[in-house]
Amino acid sequence: MTQATGSSASAKNIPGVIAPPPLIFFAAVILGVVLDLIWPVAFLPATAQYWVGGVVIGAGFALVIPAFRNFRAVGEHPDPSRPTGSLVLTGPYRYTHNPMYL
Repeated sequence: MTQATGSSASAKNIPGVIAPPPLIFFAAVILGVVLDLIWPVAFLPATAQYWVGGVVIGAGFALVIPAFRNFRAVGEHPDPSRPTGSLVLTGPYRYTHNPMYL
């Protein structure tokens, strides 16, 4: 049985992220705007859309803030392009692999 050297072991410790998550998010937003311009569909009355949007944004912040705190508590960085040395299994991470992607 052979052991991997430090350089080859660290080369395998990459997250394998295809594209940065913010880029994927903005691509989805742009696609949504383009589709809305081409084929506008109102699912809710205008006033309800703003309230629902505000609740969704608030829920996003409610997930992201504890997620960042949990990362800092174990000494990890939330950047998905960086390799990780430990898993965060508390807070929002009890329910999903990466709540910051939600």
